[in-house]
Amino acid sequence: SDVTIGLYIESITVLSDGSIIVSGEHQNPLSTSLPNVGEDFFMAKLTPTGNLLWLKTFHSLMSPGCNVSNIRYSWTAEGANGDLYVGATIPNCPLPRYLLVFKLDNAGNLIWQYNFTGHFTESYCMGIFYEGATITVVNRGVGTGQLSSSVDFVKLDATTGNYISHKSWEPDLPYPDNFYASYLNWTPTVIKLI
Repeated sequence: SDVTIGLYIESITVLSDGSIIVSGEHQNPLSTSLPNVGEDFFMAKLTPTGNLLWLKTFHSLMSPGCNVSNIRYSWTAEGANGDLYVGATIPNCPLPRYLLVFKLDNAGNLIWQYNFTGHFTESYCMGIFYEGATITVVNRGVGTGQLSSSVDFVKLDATTGNYISHKSWEPDLPYPDNFYASYLNWTPTVIKLI
């Protein structure tokens, strides 16, 4: 065949039942809509043994667009009934980069989606947490100084996705514009003392 298809996994999440969510970029020759012809974001759910349960692709229509304005850098949180909450970045070029949040049901069907601009014009999604009635999205945004960054907690209604609130602050780091998700460890460690 003359067709080459690429699939790049950027995120892996293990759910409470042992099933696995993978997501990333999918070079899709059937995707023909601008601005990202041939590129889609994908999410797939696998059984604990690796069998495919479902695969969904999503295409960003954000403009002006370029070869990187598709949905990238996603984080996944598991909600009630196997619902999935996804926080991601649309690294549009030129700026702005958008913060994207969406909800999928257990079968991978899209329930709601929102993208945020304004204060969030240079966003990098850094995490998403399910908290029952709400979800909290952690975002790295642009700060007020020349080399500063902000950290934002965005709280949304878990059922509807409606905006509830957000809090922001600027970290006091030697190179705050280099503050990215890889610098954080959100996994709590439990130590048993004997």
